[in-house]
Amino acid sequence: MRTPMASTLEPELDLGPAGVPGVDAGVPGVAAGEPGSLAVYAMGSGRPVVFLHGQPGGAEVWQPVQELLAGRGLRTLALDRPGYGNTSLEAGGFRHNAEVVTGVLARLGAPAVVVAHSWASGPALLVARRSPELVSGLVLCAPVGDPRSVTVLDRALAHGPVGRFVLRAALAAGGWLVHRPGGEHLLPIAGLGHLQPAAARSATLPALARRARKAAAIEQMALVEELVEVRRAARRVRVPTVVLGGRHDGIVRPAAVQGLAQWIPGARLEMVEGGHLLPVEHADAVAHAVVELTGARPHVGAGPDLEGVIDLRAR
Repeated sequence: MRTPMASTLEPELDLGPAGVPGVDAGVPGVAAGEPGSLAVYAMGSGRPVVFLHGQPGGAEVWQPVQELLAGRGLRTLALDRPGYGNTSLEAGGFRHNAEVVTGVLARLGAPAVVVAHSWASGPALLVARRSPELVSGLVLCAPVGDPRSVTVLDRALAHGPVGRFVLRAALAAGGWLVHRPGGEHLLPIAGLGHLQPAAARSATLPALARRARKAAAIEQMALVEELVEVRRAARRVRVPTVVLGGRHDGIVRPAAVQGLAQWIPGARLEMVEGGHLLPVEHADAVAHAVVELTGARPHVGAGPDLEGVIDLRAR
């Protein structure tokens, strides 16, 4: 049984502008003086690997992958993206998230493999296109980016106050149902995957948080309005990329995953027998892709657990 990720955070990485070339105030794109911090859950030491969760979501979804990578000479850092979890930065679109992630990568001291799930593949691709010197590789799990990843329903849920209200209500109802006895059996019906009860509850916990549902609604608008930028970036990415998709994914359909892989030059596509929640259902496939891109050493024992907050406030 997995140990839950600690909720008490201690300062770890300072994201102030001092000593960071080209950064004048906090993270590029974050207004000077905007209060905010970015929660980071890290494990191990060595080459950096940064994990970005989906919509809605939280850093805890990556814990199974982080545990599989422990002891391989990697420093894995899972972020609560803006609008989620213990991060106080407010939610934004693909561009906003890309700017925040760029600020994090610029402070790691070495190029990182960026691992993104679903919606977060958008900012990951933007960062890899705009700042390739910061990214050594991409692992995109059930990624958005291809036009087919945005359905008629997605557009309806992004349209106006009514659509966004329906999205928030649906997330709340779905999260509540999954947390009822036997609720995990609803996940494969929705194309999310087959998960054990505890894993199902953990993966859907963000849907029960009002702030996370608000963030998801904001990101839904970006999914419709900013996707064209992601598609353009995908064509110009020049870092090694692995694209993972689930053959039974009901959120980002296999054809959309395959389409995006064709847009990215040299990308390797791997389809697995699973649904949308690949970081949990197929953590081994995600970890294998990270090892492939990093050339990580064989497992030599678990690394130390660290938790931290990156301070994004301008000083």
